[in-house]
Amino acid sequence: MLIEFRVSNFKSIREEVTLSLAASSDPSHPDNVISYHSPDDERVLRTAAIYGPNASGKSNVIAALAVMQFIVLNSHNFQKGVRLPFVPFKFSEGCKNEPTSFEVDFVEDGTEYTYGLKFNASQITEEHLYYYPKGRKATVFERYGKEFTFKIDRKEQQFLSEMTLDNVLYISRATQMNYGKTVPVIKWFAERLRVMGPIEVQPQNERYTLEVMERSKESRESIMRSMSAADFGIVDIDAHVKEMSEDEFNLMINQMPNEWKPLLGQVKGKLRTNDIRMKHRVVGPDGKPQIKELPLVEESEGTKRLFTLIGYWIDALQNGRVVIYDELEVKLHHFLTAFLIGLFNDPEQNRKGAQLIFTSHDVDLLDQELFRRDQIWFTEKDADSGSTRLYSLDEFSERKDRDIEKGYLTGRYGALPFIQGRVV
Repeated sequence: MLIEFRVSNFKSIREEVTLSLAASSDPSHPDNVISYHSPDDERVLRTAAIYGPNASGKSNVIAALAVMQFIVLNSHNFQKGVRLPFVPFKFSEGCKNEPTSFEVDFVEDGTEYTYGLKFNASQITEEHLYYYPKGRKATVFERYGKEFTFKIDRKEQQFLSEMTLDNVLYISRATQMNYGKTVPVIKWFAERLRVMGPIEVQPQNERYTLEVMERSKESRESIMRSMSAADFGIVDIDAHVKEMSEDEFNLMINQMPNEWKPLLGQVKGKLRTNDIRMKHRVVGPDGKPQIKELPLVEESEGTKRLFTLIGYWIDALQNGRVVIYDELEVKLHHFLTAFLIGLFNDPEQNRKGAQLIFTSHDVDLLDQELFRRDQIWFTEKDADSGSTRLYSLDEFSERKDRDIEKGYLTGRYGALPFIQGRVV
């Protein structure tokens, strides 16, 4: 479970911003929170929505988590001199000389952890890992430049630190060398966290849904029920992966940029394609029900979009993953977007503590019947510095009967585009 994420000096984010999924004391929508095992029985939110105008920094909050995940999972492969993905705030000259900072609080296997790092283009400048056995803070390691401090397993960790390059995370190197205390962090980033967005490889996502369907009868039934939400006429799915036919291969070649064509000529006859057909119940001319098949490619954009998402959704719900999604509503009707969010908010569907964080422009979702106030977040750019500010609706202490959508559209919470003139 994700508790909180903090980032500074990254793209449009200058000063530290905090996205917190720690639930407030608000008693509304008790089903929208998860209680996790700790001495204080702390609670986190199942979902969180981020709103704001274009170029306000919504996507950069998501991108920050994606970059942090990339460095954690890959830095052990970096050779000396490899440049780190350092993209500081550009509207202040001083920021190019300051490190980017990422820090995350999360729960893995029932234990809470805090892991953070700071880095510039050439090196990791700071790094630390704390955990909270029985609710009390304990230090695994702290790193400041080339200096390390260890409170446990000092001899073993000192040896591992000496094998860690300046541009490599200690957490990545130590886990690669089978040091057990750092494994939960890598596990959380590798197995729990999924950062996604609207620009994806559709065949790959279709294939993933097929894989999830084949895992179990329960998974298939869950996907079938979900697809019925997109089209009530869908009663079954006939789907498998097949070798690409000659005609399909030639069509793909014709639609491909010329510079790619020589590469594909070498794999002719070896490529595979998804064969997905939705079975619809319709009424025939004789008034009797019939089953008709329709290839997924001929279905509505919303149906196709839902099919590419639902495999990840069912997998996350079954395995307690944290899904971070940029622009969730793309090509989806409002009701389908609300349906996907509702799966995470429903404790009957979400029994493993899965979480969904998404950005959106669908203001119809700004409804206190769907969300608690602490689940709704906004981004806006500071008019003077151009930096992103991130804040929660909970800061406004709104009444529970307030029309949040109307309040947002009238500028009560900020985070709206400012249009100075009209386009003729």
